[in-house]
Order: sequence, then structure tokens, then C-alpha cells
Amino acid sequence: MKIVYFIRDISDCGGIQQTTCHIINSLMDACRGYDISIVSLYNKNHKSFFELNSKVKNYVLFERVVDTRIQYFQIKSRLNSLLLKISPNIIVVQGIAYSNYITKKIWSLYKVIVCEHGHYYMGGRFGLHWFGKKIALKNAGAVVTLTSLDKYNYDANNRKGIIIKTIYNPCVLKNDCCIQYNINSKTIVSCGSLDKLKRFDHIILSAEKVLKKHPDWCFNIYGDGPERLHLEELISEHKLENKVFIKGYENNKDIIYGDKSFFIMTSLFEGFGMVLLEATQYKLPLISYDINYGPKEIIENGVNGYLVESGNIDLLSEKISEFIDNADKRRIMSNMAYISLNRFDKRNITNQWIELFEALA
Repeated sequence: MKIVYFIRDISDCGGIQQTTCHIINSLMDACRGYDISIVSLYNKNHKSFFELNSKVKNYVLFERVVDTRIQYFQIKSRLNSLLLKISPNIIVVQGIAYSNYITKKIWSLYKVIVCEHGHYYMGGRFGLHWFGKKIALKNAGAVVTLTSLDKYNYDANNRKGIIIKTIYNPCVLKNDCCIQYNINSKTIVSCGSLDKLKRFDHIILSAEKVLKKHPDWCFNIYGDGPERLHLEELISEHKLENKVFIKGYENNKDIIYGDKSFFIMTSLFEGFGMVLLEATQYKLPLISYDINYGPKEIIENGVNGYLVESGNIDLLSEKISEFIDNADKRRIMSNMAYISLNRFDKRNITNQWIELFEALA
């Protein structure tokens, strides 16, 4: 079977790229008859940031970064020509907005699966995402969502009887014996792009409240982005320089999650929340704002972590203090966190993709 993945930039270091590479590698291992290619709009780097099977073919439409609006017709034309040349059985579009660049001819000739990496209601009216979901719900062979809640949203607007299926992002599990939860750790961790949507300022404000009672604990925030200077100024303003640390971007997951006590996520919204899965892999209990979409599917409130009312810094601080004060609760939730990963096992997820491919082909 010949499969093409269409993505913005496979060489980038984002969550979509990481998931795409993991799934493709798993498919290549599981199905020797699969011929997989990746088509990127452009590549910022010379090779994929994440490990990718050497048998996978890579195509690039442009040699530089392009404006997806201004060069709309040029993107559409180049993609159409390349897909006709490759002549795949199935095309996997990584991102609803990129449905806009699939021509009528391609929709009619091949089975196209469109993956929603955000959620149905994201983006403004008449934006690329808005148009993309309408095009996908009219033409796609299937639309794949990351959460069951978002599947419900798509089903509610599915007038054509398109297949709507939820397939979780996979967690690449380590050997259980290699991961030891450190019950004595006094370091709390968060990570992600340092932008306004992640609301890391809420963690800093919570830290100020928590550290008054627990001055021997500290907070590590991994990531970089446009809000870094503002966050550093906020840390200084509250005199937390020796307790709250912005560590910058880090690729080594062992450094981010290893030897930490628990993980916090304060995003305004998420498509899925891959960092929650990564933290769970390291047996970390979780605290997250109860947002759309993702945390509800990963965190069972009071079992492997806590879901906190979105934006409620006081309640967030209370739950952080509750974890700090109760080592036994952290230990129990650490064990339950790791058990909960079974739903996200790479082999199970890969098999779901294979079943979808076979059904469409």
C-alpha cells in the first residue's frame, strides 16, 4: 500500500512532527508492504528532528518558508502535481487547515484521511481551519480526532456520513524497570511553548502562594517562546529567582521529567496535551486545568491526578500543596498514572491506523 503524509514541516521539533514520525516508524515495522512518503510544505532543517525510518521518502514543495495564504494557489498546484506523480492509495493530511490545499481531482482519485490536531471550534470564522473542516467533512474518506469529545463535535456537524474516528496520540513507552518514581523529589515540573495560551504565569503565581508554606520545594519550567522575558520579569517581581526556574528548550525527556515529583499543565486549551502523556510515562502524578481538549481523556480526577477549574489559581495552589503534603497520595497516583498508559500504547494505536487504512483501501 502506498501512503503519503502531507505536513507543514517534518523537520520541525513540534508535537505533530513527533507523533507523525513515531506512527510512520511503527507502520514501517509492522507492515513491510507499506510504501510511505512525506510531503512537507517546506523544511527549516536538513533532516527530521525526530528519528525516521530510512526507507521513508521525503518530498518538499518549497525551499523556504512560505505564507500559506499569499501562496495558496501555488501550494495547491505544486501539491496536486506531486500527488498525481506519486499516485498513492491513501493521503494523510496532518492538520485540518491543510485540507484547503487538496484539489477536487485529488479528492476524487484517492482516499484522503484528514487529522484534526486541534479541535473543531478552534480558529475564527472564515479562517483556514474553518474552511478546512467544512472541506474535510464534505470530501474526506475519514476525519481522525484526538479526543472522543472532539469526535462528538465533528459527528454533530457530519452531514455526509464521513467516517469520524478517534485515535489517540501514542506514548512511546520505556521499559518499566528503567523508570523509578522518586518519592523524595521536591521539584515540580511543567513544559511547553512559552506563549500566552500556556499560561505559565499562573504557575508562577501559584508558586508564590505554595512556597510560603513549603520553601524547600522548587518549580522547573522547560520551554522557550515569546513570553519568556515577561515570565522572567514576573519571577523577579515576586522574588522567586531561587525557586522558579525557566530552563529553556530541552530535547532530552529524561532531563525534563526524570527525578521530578509531579507535573502541572495550565493551558487555555489543548488539542490533546502530549506533555501529559510524556509525564505519565515517567510515573508523574498530574495536575491540569480542566480544559478542552485532552486532559479529561488522560487524567481520571482523583485517581492519577487532579483536574482543576480552568484559571482558578487559588484551587491550583491548593492541589499543589495537597500533593506536597501527602507523599502516600503521590505514590498511589504515580502507580495509577503508569497503569493508565495502556490506552495509549504504541502497538494499539498503530493497529488502529492499520485497520483504518485497510478499511478505506
